[in-house]
Amino acid sequence: MPARILIVENDRTTAEELQTTLRNLGYEVTGVASNTQDAIASAKLIQPNLALLDVSLNGDSGAGLALGEHLHLPVVYLTAHADRELQQRAKRAKPLGHIVKPFHESELQASIELALHQASSEMASSDGLAFGPLRIVAESEAMKRTLDKVRQVAASEARVVRIEGAGGTGKELIARVLHSLSNRSQGPFVPVMCSAIPDALIESALFGHQPGAFAGASTLGKGLFEIAHGGTLFFDDILNLTLAIQAKLLRVVQERRFRRLGSMQDIPVDLRVIGASIPGEFPAIPFCQVDAERIAVPTLAERREDILPLARHFLQQDSSRTHRVDGIAEDAAQLLQNHDWTGNVRELRSVIERALQVEDAGQLRARSIHFIVIPANPPAGDGDRPLTDTERSLVLRALEQTGGNQSRSAKLLGITRDMLRYRMKKMRLRSGTVPDMDATP
Repeated sequence: MPARILIVENDRTTAEELQTTLRNLGYEVTGVASNTQDAIASAKLIQPNLALLDVSLNGDSGAGLALGEHLHLPVVYLTAHADRELQQRAKRAKPLGHIVKPFHESELQASIELALHQASSEMASSDGLAFGPLRIVAESEAMKRTLDKVRQVAASEARVVRIEGAGGTGKELIARVLHSLSNRSQGPFVPVMCSAIPDALIESALFGHQPGAFAGASTLGKGLFEIAHGGTLFFDDILNLTLAIQAKLLRVVQERRFRRLGSMQDIPVDLRVIGASIPGEFPAIPFCQVDAERIAVPTLAERREDILPLARHFLQQDSSRTHRVDGIAEDAAQLLQNHDWTGNVRELRSVIERALQVEDAGQLRARSIHFIVIPANPPAGDGDRPLTDTERSLVLRALEQTGGNQSRSAKLLGITRDMLRYRMKKMRLRSGTVPDMDATP
């Protein structure tokens, strides 16, 4: 199977030349992006094996290098300048290749093959199992059993899959791995955050619409079913969909066809639907009337053998720009191993990210690790308990840093959005509030 390559280049002529050259060399060009936003979206949706990235994207070398660090896949940088400063900055950004334009086909091919080989070798020697550009840490028996189930379901013809796991356990990552192992891997993986789409727009978002289907629909709009054709449609927090929409979703899965809003014409569709929720939340009707495979994702407390390998993995990812921290001290390891981790893997990642911001030694030490003392769920029978000053301060600071964005604030805190909303309600903060930290006692 040819390697899938994403081109990130804002110069149209160069991008077209690259496409022709790569195809002549036998590679598959999965997409061309001309800016940061499109590149990140394409990387998530298409899951290429490698990106060819112009360092000076839109004339800003800093933007190109920063983008390379956030794509989470092997990168070969392209540049029209060979100045020493730029080369040093690219080296610190840890690409797997660096080519000065113009270049020969043989040079391009050699750089790509070397980068793919190096990426494969690094994955094989790291903590975790590699699934293309994806990696999952699975030292524990609990996680190994989950991955065995993922492989089994991926090889099946199941059109509906349920993934159950607590908040922060990595349900979307499991869904992406399942997609990458299936015979639909060449098709798109389309994630849908159900809670982010207003009820009034969800039907149009799923089915698409004809011009004039409703007020403001002046052009034809493709829906998510159509976009995900041949691949996988992943619904996160699927129970946020109304029962009526779940019933319509079920009908599309069963009949393998749908109609855009305002149209009487059936459109055939072939896709796998994956729905994610917390354990026990799938109702008997209507979504689960269809025969569905079930995959359970363990909590971090149920896979404690993975805590330190995960911590090392996040440490390697987040300290790559400075190379300051290359290990975990014994006191820090013990602290991490003994923590409750009610926020699961999401909380662990947040803890490591915050620790790296203050750690100035070669190893991560316990003194740099600070846990957020916020219970995972509102205390039963104690709903009027006032929040501690620590809880209030952390919530306010997270909201300030994210401009009031609840999803990003919850991620920064290592808790779910529902947990954050509960605490905001206790603090009498409205949605969209950006607190003034200077006015906070």
